Amino acid sequence: MTRLSLEQARREIDASPPGPEIGAFFDLDGTLIRGFTASVFVRDHLRIKGFDRNDLARTLRLAREAFVRGVDFVEWIRASGEALAGRTDAALRAQAERLFADEIATRLLEDMRDLVRRHQARAHRVVLASSSTQYQAEPMAKELGIDLVLCNRLIIGADGRLTGAFEEPIVWGPGKARAARRLAAELGVDLARSWFYADGNEDEALMHLVGRPRPVHPGPRLAAVARRRGWPILAPERPPRRRRPDPPER
Repeated sequence: MTRLSLEQARREIDASPPGPEIGAFFDLDGTLIRGFTASVFVRDHLRIKGFDRNDLARTLRLAREAFVRGVDFVEWIRASGEALAGRTDAALRAQAERLFADEIATRLLEDMRDLVRRHQARAHRVVLASSSTQYQAEPMAKELGIDLVLCNRLIIGADGRLTGAFEEPIVWGPGKARAARRLAAELGVDLARSWFYADGNEDEALMHLVGRPRPVHPGPRLAAVARRRGWPILAPERPPRRRRPDPPER
């Protein structure tokens, strides 16, 4: 297995040709941050008075089946949207800002932030490419100064409330690869000269499209593909988990 040190990753970016025809795609969960934004949102939903626990329980059940039994993950993504039907866009944006400031921002890998900045300094087209929703992805994109966000977008009705549906097609696995290829064509980005940083097995399809695939702490299947293909694996240091404060004594 070829290992790519952070210093090597920095040097290759700094030595690369500048210009917006070169892309740098970054996954969010497990790549830019430690852990998963979805888990932060689910815990918060459980604390919200009046949130439909039955819908949430169905979403969690589908997630468990998706990861353990191989159920189509696209079905889980659609179910997660149905669980949010009726909530207002304004409320979800406020929740997203609060959760980002309180918890998600602390999970950001500073070494990955540095790589984003180096691509930006070369005037590369930096894209946050995630299967999360706009409420999870956009606060991180804003934090990193990333203008292009490729994610799953919940549809908002004329009344400002979520319909429970997502814009199609769903951004996941091969669907993410197709969406990235369409975006690259629109922007004039040469994928053969571009980077993609991601950790998940589902991102193998997009890894195959770019000239510089960069698995970051990859899952088992993606690591195996990286070994066969000779893709260098990047393993930036993960920040320690933030310890929650002890509850006040009663």
